[in-house]
Amino acid sequence: MAEIEEDDTYGRMPTALMPNIRRPPPTIPAAIGSVLYPLESLHLDRSKPIEIQMRLSALKIQKHEKHWVESTKQPGYIHFRTYYEHEKLNYCAVCSEGVWRDQPEMRPIYHRHISSIQYRITATANQHGEYVCPTCRMTVHSLKSGIRYPVILTSSTLNGWQGTRSLNSYPGDEIHVDQISLPGAKLKDLALAFRAELGFSYKPVDVVVIAGLNNIISGQSLEEIVLEARVLKKTVLSVEGSTCMFCTLPLPPMMTALEGDNSTPKNDKTDLLNRLNTQLKELNSEKNHPYAQRVPAFHTFGLKKTSKVEKQGPNQMWASKPRHKDVCWRESSKSTMLHLSDSVRLRMGRSLTRYFMGIYGILPDRKDRWKSI
Repeated sequence: MAEIEEDDTYGRMPTALMPNIRRPPPTIPAAIGSVLYPLESLHLDRSKPIEIQMRLSALKIQKHEKHWVESTKQPGYIHFRTYYEHEKLNYCAVCSEGVWRDQPEMRPIYHRHISSIQYRITATANQHGEYVCPTCRMTVHSLKSGIRYPVILTSSTLNGWQGTRSLNSYPGDEIHVDQISLPGAKLKDLALAFRAELGFSYKPVDVVVIAGLNNIISGQSLEEIVLEARVLKKTVLSVEGSTCMFCTLPLPPMMTALEGDNSTPKNDKTDLLNRLNTQLKELNSEKNHPYAQRVPAFHTFGLKKTSKVEKQGPNQMWASKPRHKDVCWRESSKSTMLHLSDSVRLRMGRSLTRYFMGIYGILPDRKDRWKSI
């Protein structure tokens, strides 16, 4: 361990100190010295062993995170869970048992709820206050996170976007990004999940939302969908200092028809989806938010341009027309194509990680970049 600088208040880590990823003592965050991990956030006392301080700090953070999630639950939630969890599959203890102003009573909710936060608060820590993180490049790292929470909030669009890393060779995220995924969820479901997990966070939260296709499938109008998006944004911003950005949505072949396509779906939602994407971009740009130009846009993913010769009088001209690229979608039939392929979703998820690294001013060495990006 490098020497600790002299400081009356904190033991300050030199900015040149690199994370120890091979052996104890516990690793220092890869982004140390950035907006996400200021040097002062370590709160180290130069007169005490660093390893012990970092372990106690990590366990304290885990305890706080677990407390604020449980603080939303109504007394007697264990009996409530015991009664309802066998009624149907996928009883959600997180969303069912929380109570607040908009949901004064517990109610049984059934859906798949995949959360890195729930995983972390129940994880077993080693002697250094570290746990095994399944999404990070630095697989074993501290339970202690940065001074803000970067969070991906998604439906099935990006659920499990990293795929099987042993097969796709993705090394993992450079910084820890939390993910809350509810396959099949509408925007209002994600607002409920956020309220249950992070509504009482004492740290600001930076959220990126990639969801809304299920709202369209359910038959909602543009106004109804945008209203749910605004409620979700308001829910996130209720945590002081937080931000909420929406990614534009891909255009699935099962509900959209492009100029270069050879077929049209029975229930064509192309115009609705295009208008929704425009509304989501306007939501991002409210009050000229600086992150609006940084957030990834996914409405061109899964598409390609085709060049065709068109006749105009005696002359001919080349016209470029967008069409769906079937190989980029998971499903085999156009009538069911809703989800992008694993390789495309990996690119999408990776761009979100880069978005967070960008807003936090974390610029890794180009040599360290994943070759396939």
